[in-house]
Amino acid sequence: MSGALTRFKIVFTAASEQELPVGWIRHQELPVVSARALCSGILSQLQAQHPGSSILFVITGAGPENAADAARVIARLLKPLAVVNVGTCGLNSRARQISPGHVVVPACVMGPDGRMLPSLKHLPFPVPRDLEPVQVPTLQSLGSPLFERDDDLEPFVDMEAWFQHQVMQEHGIAFSCLKVVSDFCDSSTAESYRRNLGLVRMRIREILGFLDASQAEAPAVSVVIPVHNRAWAIRRAVDSVIAQKSQPVEIIVVDDASTDDTRNLLKAYGQKITVISQTEHKGVSAARNLGVLHASGNWIALLDSDDQWKEDRLSHQIAYLKKNPFYEILQCDEIWIRNGKRVNKRRYHEKKEGWIWADSLERCMISPSCVMISKKLLEKHGLFDMLMPACEDYDLWLRITRQHLVGLNPEADVVRYGGHSDQLSSRYRAMDRFRVYAILKSLEHEQQDDFRMKLEQAALSRLSILAAGAGKRGRHVEVQMYNRTASMIKKGETRCKDHLYLLNI
Repeated sequence: MSGALTRFKIVFTAASEQELPVGWIRHQELPVVSARALCSGILSQLQAQHPGSSILFVITGAGPENAADAARVIARLLKPLAVVNVGTCGLNSRARQISPGHVVVPACVMGPDGRMLPSLKHLPFPVPRDLEPVQVPTLQSLGSPLFERDDDLEPFVDMEAWFQHQVMQEHGIAFSCLKVVSDFCDSSTAESYRRNLGLVRMRIREILGFLDASQAEAPAVSVVIPVHNRAWAIRRAVDSVIAQKSQPVEIIVVDDASTDDTRNLLKAYGQKITVISQTEHKGVSAARNLGVLHASGNWIALLDSDDQWKEDRLSHQIAYLKKNPFYEILQCDEIWIRNGKRVNKRRYHEKKEGWIWADSLERCMISPSCVMISKKLLEKHGLFDMLMPACEDYDLWLRITRQHLVGLNPEADVVRYGGHSDQLSSRYRAMDRFRVYAILKSLEHEQQDDFRMKLEQAALSRLSILAAGAGKRGRHVEVQMYNRTASMIKKGETRCKDHLYLLNI
């Protein structure tokens, strides 16, 4: 595949064109193609015809065999970040709280033989709050239509999802379902399906409203800069935002009880910035959170007070978001300056796009000064943990990347400065203890066994290193505490409130 061609990052699959608002989709200049055409070599042509599109709709054809064949083609030719199976499902239940037109998202899909596969908990694109689908435990895929209720089967049934999901599972591609109830699995199923197709198309169009450029909410960016006693750097940071080619709606600087000349320097900007002054020093988490809560924009761009942006930082990210409207969080690349000299990043520090949770578990893969994030996403997942004196960003990104794709605009539009004495990494020893605490927070709420295992392994590895380091320094009480936490993790006792000592050593 030519590197100059746009990669299709999200693929929507549907059994039939009748189940999709095809005219509306094409009006958004998005490609709709059959799996057969995709297999016959139309991909390069599609990419050339839709150079700005990272989204593709694939019509698979009805039934298990077509669903599986299409999935294999998608996995082999496209390797997308995520596949979303949209379309219809039947309600195999006497309960009528849910009726045709209801939209459901299953946590798991089940095969005809009862085998289960977990799906994405959240759809990999923004959904309006008033249109949030109903979360259901299971969707069961059958080999043939169900024309009478069967209490031995799951309440929601279709003929595609499982057969696609098992292929995607083999190729490590994230999978989710978005299904509209079309019938009640009885003798009138075929007639109800045909009668409700218009309603199905309308519901799918509503849920996919983020694709409508004419209706989508334009990014209104609020910039939040926390600062404490950085009179030597704050003007460089603020000036770099004021110089942006694409201006934010506001620049909020939260002065976290500075005692140097920071306050006077900020006053000189007048109405160009909004200054929120705290009388008590509460730390970077509280300062960032306060700025976010005061922000009027629907997107938040963070900037640390010792860093600076290049003038295209916001314009590049807004343009990137227009091409990839499914992202709710994205970042750009950065240049490192340490002690006045440019530093080359190691390969494992290179920023990545897509599902970066595993990488984020190993190390902090998102730089606050590089990130732009939907305010709704922050409100959904909570803000920075004010109990954590450091690694608060590691904690937040770990929570978000578990469920959401991360975009990467490749331009190095941020300059990060390091090596100065007031960095948190210089102020606190044994920083891994904060990361262990963040991992324990995630463990407490994680339900999938494979993710729990990775979290446990990461926590135990860090605790082993912490214990060894403390032992070398003669801190034997700390060694006992780290070993006790490791023992509790092995027993499945992972309540983070039992390990608050990690924040206070």
